[in-house]
Amino acid sequence: MKYFIIYKEMNVFIFITYLFSCTKAIFLSFFYYITLLFRAVFTLTHIFPLPIFSFLYWLAKGGNSMSVYDKSLEQIQSSYQFTDLEMAKMDYTLKVFAYELSKLVFFFVFFAVIGKFSEFAVCLVALLPFRWISGGIHLKHYWSCFIFSFCFFAVILFMGEMFTLPLYAQISLFVLSNLLLFFIGPVPSAKRKVMTKKQYTNKRFLSSLILLVYTILYFALQNVPHRSVVFWSIILQIIQLICAKLTRKGEIYEKD
Repeated sequence: MKYFIIYKEMNVFIFITYLFSCTKAIFLSFFYYITLLFRAVFTLTHIFPLPIFSFLYWLAKGGNSMSVYDKSLEQIQSSYQFTDLEMAKMDYTLKVFAYELSKLVFFFVFFAVIGKFSEFAVCLVALLPFRWISGGIHLKHYWSCFIFSFCFFAVILFMGEMFTLPLYAQISLFVLSNLLLFFIGPVPSAKRKVMTKKQYTNKRFLSSLILLVYTILYFALQNVPHRSVVFWSIILQIIQLICAKLTRKGEIYEKD
């Protein structure tokens, strides 16, 4: 895509200006969704003066005119002559980044308030590389994705605190998880381009390797803080992959 290699056609000053424009667009999109999120929460709980967040929400939308975010994208397109397709891809990328960032900020604040900050941080560190490679359930809308992610993390932290299985059960579940992951393979979002068979094979190998490393480290390091959270993060991610595989429509990779 042109905007990933545009630095080849720019001098340093113009490239820095371009990066600044993209960063501004990401920030504005993030600002919009985080104010929308907190506005909804405070409306439901009545724990903070709503007019303040209503004003921030209005400001993020650019008042009654075109949003500041949309204006930033228009400025980028007019400055660098991107096509509508390239701008659509950029818009999707920036919004996905802003979606995820706004969710993480809210989750960190929420779990810090209830005294589960370190548990959530451990859960997130354990899940991020594994989820990034293996995939999972992908929902279409921001709020459905937000609610699912929140419930998923909450269940992991609840299971980690309430249930510690005996060693033989942990070993059995890890062995079963490794086998299931190898046969299920990665389950990417249906919105992504269908992978080649080689890409699928590489991702399946890499996701299996990550889980194998997790398994070895889990049993080798007995004094890791919140170890039970790591265990349930992996097990529930495997369950999520099974559900994603069963409900996914369309090909995951190109058949020969």
